[in-house]
Amino acid sequence: MMVYGIDQLMPSPPTVALGRDSLMGLPCEPINTVAPNSGTGHGKRKHDGSVQSELAGLTREERRRRRRATLKYRTAHATRERIRVEAFNVAFTELRKLLPTLPPDKKLSKIEILKLAICYIAYLNHVLEA
Repeated sequence: MMVYGIDQLMPSPPTVALGRDSLMGLPCEPINTVAPNSGTGHGKRKHDGSVQSELAGLTREERRRRRRATLKYRTAHATRERIRVEAFNVAFTELRKLLPTLPPDKKLSKIEILKLAICYIAYLNHVLEA
């Protein structure tokens, strides 16, 4: 898959040059994140006597492994991971929309998006300094 360089995409710089100070304080959309304790099950729980006596002889690591082996924990973890990956992909999609490529709807891999973003930022810095 070929990604065009910035010099091929935008051969002539914009006619209006912005100073670096004029870019400071531009409004940005907040990043949507999951609330820190929204259904993650990290709160303190009371166990009955049989569970406490069973866990009393285990090391901290063994207790952690048993807790992580439960279906409830695995399901919650999978849900959190899906939400994280979805947010990650949305962020890449938004970044991709800001980058000029030919054709504009060209499908790029994540690494290509990052490399093109780095190149484009360097180009814009060059335009600001000129």
